[in-house]
Amino acid sequence: MSLKVNVEFFLGTSISTGSKELIALANKLGCTVMADFNGVALMGCPGDDPLSLENKYHFELNGEKSYKLTRAERPESETTQRFMGRGRD
Repeated sequence: MSLKVNVEFFLGTSISTGSKELIALANKLGCTVMADFNGVALMGCPGDDPLSLENKYHFELNGEKSYKLTRAERPESETTQRFMGRGRD
C-alpha cells in the first residue's frame, strides 16, 4: 500500500505501549504508521513485531546518528515464508 499515517503519542506513554499501539493501528488500517518517540522516528507496517520495534528503538536512541529512524520487523516465521516465496505480497 502506498499510504502512510503519522500519529502522536500522549505524554507519559512508554515505548512498550507505544510500539504495541502503533503496530495495532498499522494492522487495523492496513498501512504504514509513523510516530516520533523521544527523537526517534518509529515506523510500523501491518504484520510487524512490536517487540522488535521496541528493541530497535533502544538501539537507535543510544546510537550516534543525528537522524534516528527505526522500523519493526515481521515475526521470523513470516519473514522466512516471504523470503522463500510462500508469503503474501
